[in-house]
Amino acid sequence: YMNPGLIFEELGFRYFGPVDGHDVQRMISTLRDLKDVKGPAFLHVITQKGRGFDEAEADPSGYHGVSARPKVVETCLIEAAGKQAPPAERQDCCKHFGPLMVKFAEEHDNLVAITAAMPSGTGLTVFAEKCPDRYYDVGICEQHAVALAGGLARGGALPVAAIYSTFLQRAYDQVFQELALQSAHVVLCMDRAGVVGGDGMTANGAFDIAYLRPIPRTTLLAPADLAEMEAMIAFSLGHEGVVALRWPKAPFLFTPLPGNDAPIELGRSVTLREGEDLALIAYGAMVETCLEVAARLAEQGVEATVINGRFAKPLDEDALVKAAERHPLVVTVEDHALHAGFGSAVAECLIDRGAVPTRLARIGLPDRFIEHGSRSDLLRRYGLGA
Repeated sequence: YMNPGLIFEELGFRYFGPVDGHDVQRMISTLRDLKDVKGPAFLHVITQKGRGFDEAEADPSGYHGVSARPKVVETCLIEAAGKQAPPAERQDCCKHFGPLMVKFAEEHDNLVAITAAMPSGTGLTVFAEKCPDRYYDVGICEQHAVALAGGLARGGALPVAAIYSTFLQRAYDQVFQELALQSAHVVLCMDRAGVVGGDGMTANGAFDIAYLRPIPRTTLLAPADLAEMEAMIAFSLGHEGVVALRWPKAPFLFTPLPGNDAPIELGRSVTLREGEDLALIAYGAMVETCLEVAARLAEQGVEATVINGRFAKPLDEDALVKAAERHPLVVTVEDHALHAGFGSAVAECLIDRGAVPTRLARIGLPDRFIEHGSRSDLLRRYGLGA
């Protein structure tokens, strides 16, 4: 009765194992034999997470995926020349998020952070070290992470759940039932929003605007630089209901984009550049790209207005109507699926307000699963490069 395979035999599986998953020859032999087994088979394999990588072996919970050990360059050429390295202009959003959470924890005694087996991927490792009693890693169970956030919120805590955009899909019912329906104040920070690329089709976060926008009592927003990211998180911690922020697996500028330093106000966009020929209405990571587009167009004598939408819900309807009335062409740009995304929200708004421009174009990801590749290459491939 103590046989570890008994439960699987009762479920109708033929149970085999356990076997050493690091014994390659035995694994090959076992898998070859199992091809001849009739019916469903269950092979129990035991492995050590991060095997061969000392840091991962010592801290398996901190390593979701392990890559080849990078080559260490011991001497920095800049330092060797007796010069100080210049300060970095950019940083990955996830690396910036962790220290921000520590800062906000000092300002909010009831703030807690939750993740689903992604402490390093979301940037919460530093928070776990600094605030271990206010940090929850529930393992690979996004449903429980969101339900836990809802319960903690009802109990007086201020939960921030950091989950990849694509993996929050697993907890859709909990966002509806345990958060929105209960009017729970929970901040959802969606890392890896948009094109991720290097992790394949399953990791691209192309659908979060579409699946969150219809749910009542939700607010959706996206930063375009790290200063705006900090301001938006501060706003979210003080705003009731479900607040969902998205940012990419990509570096953002530390300093605000030109004109992007206005305070965050609910449902308010900010105009970063004025032009008469067309309006580019961008969301999140695409704002900086649209500023580059506007600069290139200006060299050809075409002047573009650039609007940082900031919010996908609620939209800045007055600003959108004004842009549609002033420009013969309005273009929405987003790092998200076109169907039911930010551009769709803008189009719905203009139709409802009777302000459809001469031409409205939407640029975003097509109706397909985005394949493996680098983020920059995939953005160019699908028309989202400058």
